[in-house]
Amino acid sequence: MSVGVFDSGGSRLDSNERSASGDRASGTDEFEFKHRDGSSFSVRLRVTDEAGAATEAERTVDA
Repeated sequence: MSVGVFDSGGSRLDSNERSASGDRASGTDEFEFKHRDGSSFSVRLRVTDEAGAATEAERTVDA
């Protein structure tokens, strides 16, 4: 599956490929981004499996 992190404008900030099998997958991916202290920004996480099914979530993060 592909795990991608996108900014609020839709640009990909980072991504990672991982394999998964069965009905459930687990694991951890860590991403780091530099922003000024006191600023906030929106990121969108999108996960896509090998069949092309995707899900995403968006959050505002305070730096």
